[in-house]
Amino acid sequence: MALALGVPCVSDQWAWDQLCGDGLDWRTYLHTAGKSERLGIHVSQVFDPRWANGSEQLFDPRLSSSVRRPFADKSFLLVLCSRSIDNREMIRKVVCAAGAASAELVKSIEKAEKPLDQYDIIVFDSREKGLEIEARRNGAKRCHGIPWVKQSIIMGAPQSFL
Repeated sequence: MALALGVPCVSDQWAWDQLCGDGLDWRTYLHTAGKSERLGIHVSQVFDPRWANGSEQLFDPRLSSSVRRPFADKSFLLVLCSRSIDNREMIRKVVCAAGAASAELVKSIEKAEKPLDQYDIIVFDSREKGLEIEARRNGAKRCHGIPWVKQSIIMGAPQSFL
């Protein structure tokens, strides 16, 4: 969620070092955004430099112009059958944090509120075999699994290879 919002993710060692009085600037403790499957390397986080302005100033990451929004203005249908309700809802929130205009959450494609061709992207739980084929038969344009969502957030742009 933090990556999707552009919130800097730092090591917990930063907190310990701060408590001991040994802490360096928090940017020294930044984690990578994750490993890019396309590049085969760990990529850097992108965050708004206004995070460094001090703790007395509240910063709303949703208003940042420097944070990447890989799903900007896209409509999503999330077909997540075999995950817990908390897990499904978290995935919906992360997709929205990454810029999606809408993210409808259903357990089966039959429960979608609109025809499938009216969604920009349909995301399936990769463990559910056959759902992508069924969705494409019913007019779906772009279908992807959860790994595609993760890689798109890590890379800051929708990925075309997964």
